[in-house]
Amino acid sequence: NPEGGMTAANEMLELNGKVAPGKADRVMLQVQKEKNTWQHVIPVSKGQFSFRLPLFFGKGIHDVHVLVPDENRENRFRFAATILADNQSDRMMEPIEYHREYEVRGVRLEKPSFGGEKADLIYEIKGKIDPLAPFAKETTHIYVKTEKGQDEALDIIPVQDYSFHGHIHLRFGRGEYKVTIHVPEPKEENTATFSFLSVASFHVTNTAQEDKRDLLPSRGIQSDSPKILALAKELAKGSKTDRDKALAIYEYTARNVSYDVKKYQDNGFEWDDSALKTLETGRGVCQDYAYLAAALLRASNIESRFISGQAGSGAKKENHAWIEAKLDGKWVTMDPTWGSGYVENGRFVSRYTADYFDPDPAVFNKTHIRDKPEY
Repeated sequence: NPEGGMTAANEMLELNGKVAPGKADRVMLQVQKEKNTWQHVIPVSKGQFSFRLPLFFGKGIHDVHVLVPDENRENRFRFAATILADNQSDRMMEPIEYHREYEVRGVRLEKPSFGGEKADLIYEIKGKIDPLAPFAKETTHIYVKTEKGQDEALDIIPVQDYSFHGHIHLRFGRGEYKVTIHVPEPKEENTATFSFLSVASFHVTNTAQEDKRDLLPSRGIQSDSPKILALAKELAKGSKTDRDKALAIYEYTARNVSYDVKKYQDNGFEWDDSALKTLETGRGVCQDYAYLAAALLRASNIESRFISGQAGSGAKKENHAWIEAKLDGKWVTMDPTWGSGYVENGRFVSRYTADYFDPDPAVFNKTHIRDKPEY
C-alpha cells in the first residue's frame, strides 16, 4: 500500500508492504521534493514493513522510494519501488534526525512522526524497543533532554513490555526547544552518574507564555503525585505563610528520612530514585532528601530548585545536593540532609537541627559550594 504508482495524500502517506522471506530484515525509505531529501531505515518483521511517512516538504509531488539491502555490498541499498505522492497540504514539516544508535538499539519512535510541531507546555513521546535488539531487556527507561538556549532539563520515561509512553514539560517558557531522545548505556558497576546515547532529535515550539521551571514536576520530583499533594496539604495545616510551610517541609524531610550510608558507600544510585521512592522507603542520600523536599514545596505552590554542588567540613568536599525555595520574593537555602543528623563510625545518627533552614550565607558557603540548579 499504496498499490498504484501515483497517489494523493494529506501530510502523511500510509506505507506498508511485504518482502520475500529471508530477503531483508530492513528497508530504507527516501522522500524527495526538488532539492529537499530525507531518508530513514525501518525494520522488516516477519516479512512485513509498515510506516506512517510524513510528506515533509509542503504541497505537491513527493518522490517516495523504497530501497532494499544490496546483497552484494554491506550496508548499501538498491531501489525496489518508487511512488509519486501528491501532498494536498501546504504544511512544511521538519524531518526528525535519527542517530546511529536508533537502529542499533532497536528504537521505534511512534510519536512524534516529525519535528517542528507546536505544543502548549506539555509534549507527548511514544514508541517501542525491539525485543531482539542489543540490551533491549536492560532498556528499562529512556531519557529525554530538552534544551532552550542555555537552559536544559532531563526527563525520564519508563519502558514497560518494550514500550514507552509519557509526556515532558517544556518548562523554560515560550519559544523553540531542541528535544533529544536517549537510551541508557548499561551500568557495569554502581555509580552516581548515568551514561546514555542519543537516538533521535527534533524541535518543538512551546506556545505557553509563562516560565514555570521551578513549579512544574521534573525528574525525581513528582510534585503532581496525589501522595505528595496530600502530604503537602497535611504539612501546611496551621501555616500562615509560605515560610511556615517551607519550614514544616524542611522539618518533615529531615526528621522522617534516614541517611542511607550503604547507598552512599556502594554508589547505589538508580535511575528511578525520586521523591516518591524516598517517601516509600524513608531512606536516601542527599539527592533523595532534596527530591522529596522540592516535590513537597512545588506541591505547595512554592517555587523550588534542586541545587547540585559540593559540601564538606574540611578542604576536601564531595558531591552534594540541597534546595533553594522562593519565599516572599527571596530565594532561601534549605539543606534537609545536613539538618537530619550526621554519620559517625559508618552509622547514621539522627539529630534534627533547624540550622540549615535559611542559614547565614557567609556561614553556609564555608561548607557548601553551589554549582547550578538541575531539572
